[in-house]
Amino acid sequence: RDDRGDRERPYEPVRNHNKNSKTSTGDIDMATDARPAGDAVDEGTKKRGRRMFAGLVGVLKQFSRDEKKHSAVTAKRRTIVEQAEKRSLAASKSLYKQAFGDHAKKRSTEEHAKALLDLRCAEKELELLAHTYEEREQAHGDCILTKEGNNPRIYYKPGWHTEATAGELTTAKAVLEDWRDAQTKLSEEKVVRLRAVAADREKRMEEAGAESEE
Repeated sequence: RDDRGDRERPYEPVRNHNKNSKTSTGDIDMATDARPAGDAVDEGTKKRGRRMFAGLVGVLKQFSRDEKKHSAVTAKRRTIVEQAEKRSLAASKSLYKQAFGDHAKKRSTEEHAKALLDLRCAEKELELLAHTYEEREQAHGDCILTKEGNNPRIYYKPGWHTEATAGELTTAKAVLEDWRDAQTKLSEEKVVRLRAVAADREKRMEEAGAESEE
């Protein structure tokens, strides 16, 4: 046997040619089992990982689509609610304005009518004042008044006039004229004041009418 040849011959595993013989590792001879078991496991794991990743990406995409759809619906609903609130507020303001305008118009109209009535009464009082003076002058033209300090002072007609009663007669006429002048002044001032009030009420009535028509 050539030792040199044995040293150069590569190592070969010992093969068991006996089909009936069994090794300690089982029916399969480990020396002849060259399957890449580790690579096969790694490839299966990779495939499962890719499937799981693809499923996760699909779920995320679906969630993103649902979220966008939900956001769009929420935004649309918010817009509808805001528009409804604006319309409701505008309608409420319009109704309030109309009701307030109608009330203001009615009130200003009533105030104007009252001011005109007060003015007519004051003007009528001024007209009647002249008639009242004429009636009193005719009724008490030859009468005299009782002395001052007697309240109330009354007119009386003496049986005949003396020099003293003639002077008192002149005084009585002067008192009646003073009363007429004082009452006339008061009535004229009242008429002027009520005319200004009536003009102001008429202006307010026109403004309230214009606002209620807007």
